[in-house]
Amino acid sequence: MMMELFNIYKLSFVVVSLSALGLFFIGSHLIPRGQSVKLLTFSQFALLGHLIGSLFIHTDYHELLFLVSLTFYLIGDLIYEKRVKVKTSSLLVSLFIVCLSLSHLLVSYFPSLDSHMTVGVFGNIATNTLSENLFVIIIFTMFSLYYLVQRKSFHRSTVNHTFLGFKQKHILRDLFITTVVVTSLFKLGLIYSLGFLLLPYSILSKSAPSNNIFAIAGGCSVVFSANIGLGFSLIQSNISTVPMQVVTLSLILLGFKAFFNLIRSN
Repeated sequence: MMMELFNIYKLSFVVVSLSALGLFFIGSHLIPRGQSVKLLTFSQFALLGHLIGSLFIHTDYHELLFLVSLTFYLIGDLIYEKRVKVKTSSLLVSLFIVCLSLSHLLVSYFPSLDSHMTVGVFGNIATNTLSENLFVIIIFTMFSLYYLVQRKSFHRSTVNHTFLGFKQKHILRDLFITTVVVTSLFKLGLIYSLGFLLLPYSILSKSAPSNNIFAIAGGCSVVFSANIGLGFSLIQSNISTVPMQVVTLSLILLGFKAFFNLIRSN
């Protein structure tokens, strides 16, 4: 039974493995730089863009809808960075609330957008088409290779920003990261993307004995939970995939945290 399901959904397992690991790396880079609230806010911008785009573009034109989502994410980021003089978390939260309200207002006025809103929030991993899965695999494979080559530069810029206050601009890197994040938002959903971006660093970073152990424990946690959540939801059709993945991830991370704290106390 399980092998049959795996053969049918094998690309979905590849997608969640690559995306979970890629999002973990990105989150570990962005959260120490104080980007977590920005991620939340501009992710909602991307979802709003997806809803607006769906009013005018047929769902078969995935590439156009993706470009609309990416454009809205970039517009939100650009307005905030270039036009807002006093940048605060409360302002970002306010923008998030406004975008969330606009999204629900659109759905209430155009009921046909309800399914788009649901997919945008919870994703639809198991039913993605072959072309959609290949698109996600290509984007995350490219990022993984880029990260492996540039990991020292990633780590150095994070350390410089977090501890030394140096705010270096890496336009191409930031654009690449944004494209990867919006790809995840567009194809895998808001909760999945933010869960695998934010949870590992938020829960585990302070208790891990070293950066290397954090990377190993976090990487194993995201890949294992993404696959277990997907597999369990395929076996039990009444279980939602993404909530199962995020809950599983949280429990594994908390287990690692308790284990590391126990070692430290001894």
